[in-house]
Amino acid sequence: MLGRVPATAQFSSSAAALVLVTASAQAGLDSDGAELMRIGENAIYQLASAPVVVRIARSADRLNRVKKELCIARWLANGGVPAIHVDEQIDQPLLADGYPVSFWHTVTGGDPEPTHTDLARLLASFHSLTDCPCDLPAFDRSAPHNRG
Repeated sequence: MLGRVPATAQFSSSAAALVLVTASAQAGLDSDGAELMRIGENAIYQLASAPVVVRIARSADRLNRVKKELCIARWLANGGVPAIHVDEQIDQPLLADGYPVSFWHTVTGGDPEPTHTDLARLLASFHSLTDCPCDLPAFDRSAPHNRG
């Protein structure tokens, strides 16, 4: 069956491309002409048919991590922090052929380059947020820090 990746397959661009087809179909999107932007911890595709970026995690054991990423992105969006937004038209994360998949709005532009003032505003908006509803570890002030 097209789109099926054996459990023993290595995470590669060809394996990810098959998962993309399955995940896009599950989400009601067309994967034809999608461009592989990067492959590493995730395979990241830009769809040609919609302003959507698809992130395919390397393996099923990354599902909780993907859920946490989605939770944090939603928390930031709800708090008005300018960040990448989850495509809320799609119930996610999806599991496609055993791989966790998430869908994000494409970010365009980028000009002019951000300034130090822009960074200060971003940090201020982040620090004004209420407690994060996501399952994050608490900051341990007693832990030794890498001083480089």
